[in-house]
Amino acid sequence: MAVSGNLNTSNDRVKYNITVTESNVNTANNTSDITVSVKFWRTNTGYETYGTGTVYVTVDGTQYTQAVTSSQKITNAGIVLFKKTMTIKHGSDGSKTVNVKAKISLGSVLSSDYQGFNVTLTKIAVTPSSIGSFTISAGYGNYVGLGDTINLSWSKASGTVTGYELRYSRGNSEWRAF
Repeated sequence: MAVSGNLNTSNDRVKYNITVTESNVNTANNTSDITVSVKFWRTNTGYETYGTGTVYVTVDGTQYTQAVTSSQKITNAGIVLFKKTMTIKHGSDGSKTVNVKAKISLGSVLSSDYQGFNVTLTKIAVTPSSIGSFTISAGYGNYVGLGDTINLSWSKASGTVTGYELRYSRGNSEWRAF
């Protein structure tokens, strides 16, 4: 879980923060689910702020919105005015940093500019099935004799995965190619 710092609004007594929680890291699909919630609160007691408007949240370049009604009152106890779970695709190397930002607009009652932070998600291990495939042919059938040629054919998967290593070992000897 990652939480932004306290973010400012047009009312110096109303603050908000953004919480990002990662779940369902999917190695096969190279994705993670994240839940983004935006909580607002007053820094003083005995008062409430309310109105109609919208909370805007941008995650990894995609904008989401949540309508706010006048029955949703911002008090010292705090209230979550936006919560959504979404699936995020990781990069071809399994890493992903997501920019998350939010703002509110309640007409003349309350507003803010976009504010947020970057969240680094769990790096997903790249599996052999996701980096490509290769075939081996050598000698006669499954047998390799001394002096036989071994042919390797490698098909790289799409994307920018780097750092391939092909390793062959027999007994105490080892051969590597990068």
